[in-house]
Parts: sequence; C-alpha cells; structure tokens
Amino acid sequence: MAGINGDVLLLTGDGAEVAAIGEALALAGLDYRHAVDVASACFLAADTAFDAVLLGSDQSVSAAIAFLKNSGTQVPVIVMSGTERCDMPVEAIKYVLSGALVQVAGLQCPGSGAIAAILETISRNRTRNLGARLQDEVNKLSYIADTFPECLLMIDRAGTIVYANRACYETYEYSNGALKSCNISGLLAGEADFTKLKELLRVTRSGGSNTELATISRRGQKRLSLAVITPRSDDAGAIFAYVILLQDITDSRYAETRMERLISALTSPEAGLSSLDFRDLITDPEIQVMQDTLAAAMGVSAVIVTPGGTPLNQRSNVTSLCSSLARPGTVSAQICGKCITDLAGRADAGQQARCTCPCTGMTEVAIPLVVNGKPAAFWIVGQVSLGEPAREKLQDLLTDQGISPADVRNLIAGVHRMTEHQLNQIVATFSMVADKVTRLAIQNFRQGKYINERNTTLEELQRSERRLQEMSYRDGLTGLHNRAYFEQELGRLESASSAFPVSIVAADVDGLKLINDTLGHTAGDQHLKVAGNMISAVFSASGDVCRTGGDEFCILLPGCGEAAAGKMLELLREEIRRYNERQPGPPLSISTGIAAINPGESLYDAYKRADRLMYEHKLKRDDYARSKSIDMILLSLSERDYMDHGHTRVLTVIVDAMASELGLGEDARANLKLLARLHDLGKIGVPDEIVMKPAKLDEHEWVLMRSHVEIGANIASRSLHMNHIAPLIRHHHERYDGTGYPSGLSGSQIPLECRIMAIADSYDAMIADRPYRKGLSHECALEEILRNAGTQFDPEIVKVFAGIVRSGRL
Repeated sequence: MAGINGDVLLLTGDGAEVAAIGEALALAGLDYRHAVDVASACFLAADTAFDAVLLGSDQSVSAAIAFLKNSGTQVPVIVMSGTERCDMPVEAIKYVLSGALVQVAGLQCPGSGAIAAILETISRNRTRNLGARLQDEVNKLSYIADTFPECLLMIDRAGTIVYANRACYETYEYSNGALKSCNISGLLAGEADFTKLKELLRVTRSGGSNTELATISRRGQKRLSLAVITPRSDDAGAIFAYVILLQDITDSRYAETRMERLISALTSPEAGLSSLDFRDLITDPEIQVMQDTLAAAMGVSAVIVTPGGTPLNQRSNVTSLCSSLARPGTVSAQICGKCITDLAGRADAGQQARCTCPCTGMTEVAIPLVVNGKPAAFWIVGQVSLGEPAREKLQDLLTDQGISPADVRNLIAGVHRMTEHQLNQIVATFSMVADKVTRLAIQNFRQGKYINERNTTLEELQRSERRLQEMSYRDGLTGLHNRAYFEQELGRLESASSAFPVSIVAADVDGLKLINDTLGHTAGDQHLKVAGNMISAVFSASGDVCRTGGDEFCILLPGCGEAAAGKMLELLREEIRRYNERQPGPPLSISTGIAAINPGESLYDAYKRADRLMYEHKLKRDDYARSKSIDMILLSLSERDYMDHGHTRVLTVIVDAMASELGLGEDARANLKLLARLHDLGKIGVPDEIVMKPAKLDEHEWVLMRSHVEIGANIASRSLHMNHIAPLIRHHHERYDGTGYPSGLSGSQIPLECRIMAIADSYDAMIADRPYRKGLSHECALEEILRNAGTQFDPEIVKVFAGIVRSGRL
C-alpha cells in the first residue's frame, strides 16, 4: 500500500486518540481533519472530498449512520473498536454502496496493521470508484463516438484499451470487441512508438497533447497517424484515463515530404539531376534564341545533341551546302549523322573533341554541357572550312545530287571559312556560354518541376481537405449525411424563410440491437445499409437524408408539407414490404414519425415532435414484430449451422406434451416453447471449429463450449423479446444432482422449465441420426433416461415423460 496518500476525516472527541491517530496517519502520508461530533463532520465533508472517515472509540455505529445520512457522502467509514460491535447494520448498507463500514480493532495505540487496513480500505474504494468512473466515461464516449469517422479510443493509465469506436475496428481490421482489454502497444508499429507514447502520457496534463505515431493493422498494414491525446481526470484532478484520436496523415505527410524534397532541390546545386534526360532541361525557347544569335554572330552552325548523337534542339545557321548534301535518305546524311555520333562519343566532361566531315571537309567541335561532373549533352559547333574547300570533290557530290552547275558554285561560295585560331576563339566563347546554358536549363527544370509538383501537391491537399470536409458531414457506414450535417442544415433552414413549409421525418430501425447481439455487428451494419439505401431512394430527391445515431435516421424536407411527406412515407412502407417478401434475411422494420413545422414553432421543436411520434409508433407495434424478429434469428442461426431447425421443432413438441401432462399454465408453456427454440442461442459466441467439431472436445474446448449458456443468457437479457427466458437459457444444462453447469444448482433449485428441457433435449439427441452414428430407438433412449433419473434428471418428471413415450404420444 506504499505510495497512497489522501484526506481522512477523524471523528472523535478523545484528545489523546486524536494525537495518537494523527501521528500514525501522518507517518503513513495521510492528511486528516478532526471533528468532535457528527454536525461538525458533515460541515467539513461539505467542503472536502475525504477518502475515508475514521470513527474514534467514543463513537458508535449509529454515529456513522447519522453522518452518512446527513452528509450524503459514499466513502468508507472505518470504526475503530467503538462502543458497539460493527455488524454492518442493514440501515447503514442502505446509505452506503459496496460495504462502506470496515472495523479495525485495537486502535487505542494505532499500529502498522491498523494503518495498513486503513490504506487497504482507501485503495479498494478508489479502485471501485475509478472503475465506475471509467465505465461512465466509456458509456458517454460510446454514445457519441461509435459513428465518428476517425479512429477514437480510450485507454486507462496502464495503456489498456477500455473502448474503441467502430472506425478503429474497421481501420485496424479487428473484429468487434477484440481490442477491448488489449494494450495499445498492439496498434503501434514498433517499440520506439510505444516508448514515445508512454513518455507523452507521462507528461500530459489537462490541456492535452499530440504526436505522430506509426500504427499497424492486424494484417500488418502500416500508416502514419496524428495522435491527439486528451486526459480524463477525477474530481481531485488525478488522471485516470486518456482519450486518443488517431487521424490518418499518411497521404498528407507524403505530399508534404515531396514538397520539402522539391524545395531542397531548388536550394541545392544540381542535386539529383545527373540521371535526367537533358531534353527536359533545354526545352525553353530562350536557349534556342541564344544559340541562334550566337551561331549567326560567330559564323558557325550549332546544335545540342545527346551523348548518343541525337539532336535535342534545332540546328542554328546551317550552311546551304550541308543542307543540300545531307538531305534525308541520302548517303551523305548517313555519313553526317555517323560523324556527329562519333564526335559525341569521343568527348567527355573535361575535354572537347573535333572531327572533319568526309563529305565536305568541314570541321566540327563537340563542347560538353556538364551536369554533376558528367556530360549530359554536347554542343556541336562548326560546319566551317579551315582552308580552301575541296572544290572538285564537292562539285562531283553536288552534281550527283542533280544540282545545276550555277547552284553548285553558289553553294561552295557560301561555305563558312576561318582560320584555326578563329575557330578556337569561337569554341572558347561557346564553352563559356555552355556553362550559362547549363545553369539556365537546370533552373528552368527546377522551376518547372517545382511548379508542377506544387500544383500536384496543392491539388492533392485540396482533394484531401475536400474529402475530410465531406467525411465530417458523412456517415462512414451508410454514406448518408451525419448528425453534424443535420444540425447545421437545421440551423440554416431555420433562418431561410424561402424553405418553408418544412417537414421532418424521424425513423428508427427496429430490432437492430437484437441483430447485433445474435448475428453480429457485420449483419447489423448490413441491415443499416439496406435501411439507409431504401430511405434514401424514397426521400433523397426531395430533401436531405441523415443518419443521426446508431439506428436513427432523420429526413429534412424543405418546401414539403406534411401531406406530401406522408405520401412518401407510404411509399417507403411499400418498399419495405416488397423487400421483406423477396429477401430471406432479417426482415426490415422501421418505426417512423412525421411533423411539419407549425406557425411560431422552431424547427428543433418540430424535430422533437417527429421523434416523439416515432417512439409512439414503435410502442404501438404488436407481438407480430417480436415473433418475426425471433423467427428471423432462428432462421439465420440455422443457416449458419448453430441451430438445427428440425431439432428445435421436435423439442417444442416434446416440452409442450410434458407441460400439458404436468398441468402447467399458458405462460409457462409459452416460455418452454421459446426455450426449446432458443436454448442454444449462445453458441453464436463459441468458435465455429468447436461447435462443428465432429470429434470429442478436449478440456479447453469444453470450457469454451460450456460458456454458451452464459453467452446465450446475456444476449437474451438484452432483448425485450427474450429477456424473460434469459435465466432458463442460463440453467438449461444444470443436473438434478448438482454436477451440471454453470451454477451447480440441484433439485428444486433448478427452474422447472429447465428440468423439463434437460429430459427433452437429451432424449432428442439420442434418437436423432448423426453423421458419425445412427440414432437410438425410442425404447433404448427411454431406458437411458430412466437409468439417469435422480442424477441427471428430476425423477418425478422422468415418470411423466416415460408415460408419454410409452403411450405413443411422441
């Protein structure tokens, strides 16, 4: 009990006792206040939340009762060897929950044992209060968070998950309820994230905090989540739980990272560009204009090519001679192309290369354009003659091309001529410009890529924002508008006079809890989707359909009077009737209420009126709805092989015959028939591989199988249609000699219906054929029943049953 501190109220008029007990409490780390009588104790209790009340030896139990009555407090009252025996009077229990009175003997000189008992009592009370407070928080959170689109969960101080909403189960791929009582570390991708969360929880105070955590689903899918943590505190300010909102930021963080990479590329020299095709870097017209101007001024031709010799832009200032000789498809064109390829191949990042054209004798130089120390492209500069052109050779080539002698002379005369020195100066100029071209090309690339990526990123962020905004107003399960949208639209219509008249329809899906409890939440979710789709198909063209709660829908119909809304409601009922006729699954039933706004009435008041009318409609439903719900459950369970329809029919006949022979009333007979149909309801909570196992069950499997009676009773107790037979479902496997389960009841302690059911169930199990054996004869089965009379079965009821079998009535 070390580490416990708290406030204690000491009620005693004995000064010596105050000094002794006060010293002992102080040593134990407990603060105390002193009152000499009940009136002053009540006055102090009104101002301070005490952890315990100590009654001194001069006080009586009646003083404790008076204090509890008058103060209204519910803290432990510890009686310290007072003038009366502390025998937990009934009157005291009436005012105090969970045994508030605890007697500690021998406190005239308080010792360590007595103080330990006080600390233990305070600890137990705090644990009990904490559990109640935690459950209260879970109940409140589940009411508002089950339909919330983001993942929301609550953990206690140890990190145990006490609540997770539906989005959490769907996002992290767990079956409903599987996360409860698990540690939150199971949702985190690694130990580092768990350590990060623990440290954040340690320092989190009332204002809350947030952090990024890598989370992981049951199947191993990782996502980056923003965890927004809000602590929950008790009245004294002590944190007892944390509510955690997990927002998936994987996509937005990816977009932000890409933006950061782009910004980095803009501020870093040539980072990441060495592997790029240089074609992307020189598409800007400015580079082409620069090349055209420079080539014309210098009297040379120029073109940028890839390291493989492929032109990347238009050749500038081409000589007429080369244009005439190197026409597409000619031998000269092939030779020219091969020369450029060889030229580019011989140059490198730090050295130029030069060649002479075999056809024209003209010279060209390859100048490297360097990115990250490697040639990304080459500037081919030349088409110049460094001496007198080879006139005779050129005349022969041009004449072979069909060019007239006069044109041949003009073409030769137009060849660029210069000295070696002049060409070297021109190449040096182009080399200086090449560095500027490279920088300009890279800048153009960066700016273009930045703009494109920025636009893409902005579009992605805008799409994400629109999606989040849409999600905030959409129900994640049905796709309909949610309660937040409904309330916003309610306010908008309230101020829009053009919208009147306005009608509101409130709708509630009947029996959803029964479906969830028996067939599972997946079936319940599908049932809700069907209901939402059907309501939307009828009303969405005229107004807004919203899912406002677990099984509740509201329809806002602006510009629609009550008569028109009533006709649409009739259409919905007809659609439901048709659906139930053609669908074998759970029948759909929807209770509805409709209200049109009256003069001087607010829309919210009209909504409350529609909601009240809907509940009145639900209460007026007859027993037919109950019967249909139970039939639906039995049929669905039968289809899943949890229940055998033939078996339940035979059981119904047997128990009814026995009830008639025993002279039971109509209520008992009805309960027996319903028990015959629902007794194995709880098998829905037992794993399929155990329920369906053809071989003998091992001990562990038997423990799970025997739990079906408790599961079935719990399910039945939560249904208005079945709660009256929940005790019968729980005890239908008890044995007459007390060796049955779950409670070990014996004899008349076992409900009469269960004693009847035990005989009928065993008898039918024996006479029925199984895949692994043939059923026993009626005579052999009856003999087994008689043999177990007094141990497994009630002997008096066995006699009645034997008479029925022997008379041939079964």
